[in-house]
Amino acid sequence: MSKLLKIAIMFAIPLAMWFITPPEGLSVEAWRLLGFYLMAIVGLVVKPWPAPIILLLSIAGSAIFLNATKNVLSGYASTTVWLVFSAFSLSVAFVKTGLGRRIAYLLIKSLGHTTLRLGYVTALLDLIISPVTPSNT
Repeated sequence: MSKLLKIAIMFAIPLAMWFITPPEGLSVEAWRLLGFYLMAIVGLVVKPWPAPIILLLSIAGSAIFLNATKNVLSGYASTTVWLVFSAFSLSVAFVKTGLGRRIAYLLIKSLGHTTLRLGYVTALLDLIISPVTPSNT
């Protein structure tokens, strides 16, 4: 599937939802917001662009075209959302930079001469890395 076709499919969903009448009991704004939500899901599946771009397009499109920026962005006011976001960001940073691995190798080199000491290295590594890792507890 070509990239242009993927983009067309992604943008066709909210456009189609814009002109289809909503089911009874559902407001027009909620129906159109569902279109942008489905656009994000389909975009994440067909992947015409990286995930952050697709999600930003979906959020920006729903905020602009629905004229409900306050309602769209209200979910980001929760501290739990930012806690989860920061936890994922830090875990990706630890993996990409190799910081956790480098600290572990340094501790293994200096302390890990026996199996018992390797257990101590694991505990010490958790003690060093856990303060910078967000937790809900």
